[in-house]
Amino acid sequence: MLLDLDNFKQVNDVHGHDAGDAVLQHVAVRIRKAIGDRASFGARLGGDEFAVLLWETLDGADVAAFAAELQDILALPHVYRGETLVARSSISLGFYSVAFSSASEMFVATEKALMSHKHSDEVGIACISTDDGLSLAS
Repeated sequence: MLLDLDNFKQVNDVHGHDAGDAVLQHVAVRIRKAIGDRASFGARLGGDEFAVLLWETLDGADVAAFAAELQDILALPHVYRGETLVARSSISLGFYSVAFSSASEMFVATEKALMSHKHSDEVGIACISTDDGLSLAS
């Protein structure tokens, strides 16, 4: 699962980099809490992009439900020095299968889906499916 904050540049430009850093810290805490005790790992990849690896045996519907819940949690406002900041997220899901020659290939496809979805007007979560390419989960 890849996440990218939709308006992070605006937060930095309008409220300053200290506010942006605070939002990133809040996002990291929210991701950690959402993960809870799942067999998973969350990390900041750089800038305003995060990754969550889930390695439990879950079906796609469970993963999409978790992603939607996480997206809702991340959309909640952040308060920094008395100011309310909003940093919604775009999310894409990639499911590893033998159709990918490597985990790296799956990552690249998932990242491309994230960027494509982020710059579209679509609502939902982008999912990489090896059968039909990009699809959206609500």
